[in-house]
This record gives sequence, C-alpha cells and structure tokens, in this order.
Amino acid sequence: MASKVFLGLSLPTISAAPQEGDAIIDYWEGGSLLYGSDLMGSCVDYLPMLSIPNERGCLEKLCDDVVDVDLDEEVIGEVNDINSKLSIELSTLQMNWLLAGPRKGFLPRGGWCRCYRRHLKGVNGRKLVGLGIASINLEERMVVTYLRRDIIKAGEIVSTMPLPYVLRKAGYKVGEADFPHEALHISFFLIKGIVSREPKKYILAKLRYGGVAAYVIPGMPFDGFTSVYHISSVRRLKYSGLQERALSDIKRLGLASTLSDIVAERYVMVRYGLLGRMSREGADAVRDAGRKGLRLLGRLGRWREMSVCESYLDGLGYGVRTN
Repeated sequence: MASKVFLGLSLPTISAAPQEGDAIIDYWEGGSLLYGSDLMGSCVDYLPMLSIPNERGCLEKLCDDVVDVDLDEEVIGEVNDINSKLSIELSTLQMNWLLAGPRKGFLPRGGWCRCYRRHLKGVNGRKLVGLGIASINLEERMVVTYLRRDIIKAGEIVSTMPLPYVLRKAGYKVGEADFPHEALHISFFLIKGIVSREPKKYILAKLRYGGVAAYVIPGMPFDGFTSVYHISSVRRLKYSGLQERALSDIKRLGLASTLSDIVAERYVMVRYGLLGRMSREGADAVRDAGRKGLRLLGRLGRWREMSVCESYLDGLGYGVRTN
C-alpha cells in the first residue's frame, strides 16, 4: 500500500515531492526527455529547450548557471513546404514550438540534463523502475506492473506518463486519432571547434533537406565545441536512413565538412514530439478518469504543450497542495 502512486519519473513528479510512503513507477530511470545522454564524463541534452524571458526566476531555481540565448533564425526554402515533411497538419497542433518557438530566452549552461539529474538524486519514495505498467484500476486505486507483477494500491494515482498510454492501461478505448501527435527523430552532433559565433536555428523548408529544423549551439555544454541538433519527422521518413539524412543535412549546412569534425553523435526517438488537440472522445475519457480519481501533471500527463518551467511549476503546485 502506498499513499500515492506516481506514474512516470518526470520533472513534475520530482517537483511534486514524493514522500517515503509513495511509490514511483517508470520503465527506466532515464525515461524523461530531460535525462539526456551520457557524454565525456557528463551529459548532453536531447534537445535545447529554450526558456522564455519571464521564466528566468523559475529556471534559476532549477539550475545554478543560466545563459542568455538569442537565436539567429534562417529559413531555407518556402515555409509552406514544411507541411509535406510532417505527418500531422500544422493547423491541428496545440503549439508549433518546433518552427515558431521563442528566439530569445535562457538555457542552463550545463544543459537541462545536469539540472534534472541533480534533482533526481533528492527524490524520496519507493522507485519501481524497469517494470512498466500492465493495468490500472481507477475504482480500486490499483496499479499492476509488468515483469514482477507487483500489485500496488494507493490513496491516489498521479500520472505524468503519456495520457493516451495511461488511459488505455485504465481500460479506455482511445486510439491514435484521439490524441494526434508527431513523432520526431533528434540527432545530436558534437563538432570540434566553434562553427558559428552565435546560436542559430535553421528552418529546413527546402525539400532536398531531410530534416525540419536544426539548432546550432556554440560552446555549450562543452567549451571549444559546437552542439548541433537536427530534427526530422519519424513517420514521414518511415524510420529509414534517419541518421544518414541528418548527417547529410549538416554537411549541406556547412557545419561539418568531414566526419573527423564530428567528435560524438547521439540519437533519440521522441514519440510525442509535437502534440495535436485531443478529440471529443479523448476529452470525454479524460474527464471520466478524473472523476474516478486520476490526477494528471505535466506536458504529457495533461496532453498540453508546456515549457520545462511550466511543467516544473505544475508539479510544484500539486506538491504544495497535497503534502
């Protein structure tokens, strides 16, 4: 028996401050997008998620070293051609952060991953990672895990996991059309030297580019190196040759002339990269689950586009109300 069961070891779960009598379930400890990837004795972000100017106070609570960023933006090709590179209509998105995100804001100098991992160390509660969820019974406040088949009863179930996944585990008949989204493939390249004086964002609208956007971040998180993030649609390219296309694009952009310029590469598939608006049937399922006691937090838990700080504050507000 647990006081609360948190589904997902995410930033809003951490900021909700689970207590020793609570349980936290996730597939793995590094399941959050903020966890990043290990590199050179430290970590690198999967994506440079910019905080907008009015979030500086929040960001300083999360991270100890904040850097002002002003992205120089360049559009290559016709913006209307972007629609043909995605499997979801841009007009159906909640927020098009990929193409219309902020150009001015803040980043943690060492990356979000260092901030997240530091806060992760202070998490209380019993962590059940590497198990996954077999089923959820909302009426009886019960979660059954895979593998060990643990049966965990709790006073409250709080989820930050992807909303359609959790609803299906709770027995709701919801499909992909009820929660439309765009899966993204993100390639990270660490390039020796400083290939651009200022941070830059490319909108890759021209059809000869396989990607949709690319970010160039000089000197972060490692001095003397440039971080390049290449983003493409998984579904549109049908999982075929994604890394090769990313490498081809950064060569076309002049960011790496030879393979020897690239010190390290990392890749990640982000299933819920862009969120569409849920259907009426999906919204009905959410309301019914809420009436049965399911509490939702964070971007994927609420199925609502949020910045990192908004997600952090969402969990913090819940923790203040209940602890």
